[in-house]
Amino acid sequence: MAMTVSICGENLEPIGSYPEDFDIEINEDGDFGPIELRARALAAAGTKCCIRWYRPSDGQVAYWGPRGATRRPYWYRAMKFLIWSQKEKAWWRPDGGGYTKQKAEAGRYDFSEIERHTLDGVEGDVPRRADMLVREW
Repeated sequence: MAMTVSICGENLEPIGSYPEDFDIEINEDGDFGPIELRARALAAAGTKCCIRWYRPSDGQVAYWGPRGATRRPYWYRAMKFLIWSQKEKAWWRPDGGGYTKQKAEAGRYDFSEIERHTLDGVEGDVPRRADMLVREW
């Protein structure tokens, strides 16, 4: 049996920039991997999205997430991180502009922004001086 799968935006409307983003047919036990990679790429570019599937055999509609099928949308979105400096015992400020003890004043970084900054790594056997990425939920 086949299912129809679409990447949907915030208002649950199908989105995408390629024909293969719309109403993709896969087997019921099919691989969601390729469409999940596309959803993650859209999210990394700043588009909040989810994966919706429809099974014509019984009319069931559900959503797909990292742990499988769900009744509610699993939203793919760009991950943001705060950076904790073990050395300074403080959060990095936005744009790497110093440190703050206040989490609310800390910068939020995505992977591309993190790559532009030099993080302190583990020095020998002393991990307590390393900078740590903390995912913001």
